[in-house]
Amino acid sequence: MATINSLGDVQRCIKKWQSILTNETEVMNCFNQGNSINYVNKYDFAQLGNTNLHVYPGVDTDGKFYMFLLPAALDVPNVSSIQFSAFTVCKVEPNLGDSNQIPTQEAILRIDTWKKDYGAWTKNQIQKKSVTGGIFEAFHMPASYMIQSDKYITYLGLQTDASAATGLTADLITTDIKYANVYYDTVMPVPPFDKINFNLL
Repeated sequence: MATINSLGDVQRCIKKWQSILTNETEVMNCFNQGNSINYVNKYDFAQLGNTNLHVYPGVDTDGKFYMFLLPAALDVPNVSSIQFSAFTVCKVEPNLGDSNQIPTQEAILRIDTWKKDYGAWTKNQIQKKSVTGGIFEAFHMPASYMIQSDKYITYLGLQTDASAATGLTADLITTDIKYANVYYDTVMPVPPFDKINFNLL
């Protein structure tokens, strides 16, 4: 089993993710591993002066699918100066439960749409890459609602979007474990969101 314990490991995983984005089988192998990440918010966003997170997908050498959370304030152009300790490393895992603040019903719909339709969505995103931009490379995740030391679950979701070529857009839906019926959806996937300042891409 591979371990992730350095900036180099994180970069390798992100590059591996980017290298498979046009391979439906490999992307599906990742998505089949789960639909959520669990983590404790270790960041003091007030001290950082920026309440946004950059969320980078990655694939380890053993094929395990991860999400790497990094405060936007620490995602600097001189990538070699980024400390490994600045990352929250999250293995993507299944969450079989029902799963800006959105109504519970809408959150559950998006999470369930992912569970039901991620296969068809993945195929369409890859086959229509010239129109869709392909599979997400990262997420911009405003996190002003996050409380330091609270535990969160973030789910992969699909949101209905009439302007999207496939009719669906990738999404992340976050809930604080203490308030399990309160959901937040503030993310923007990259692409189509501009990857400027995503220095690990």
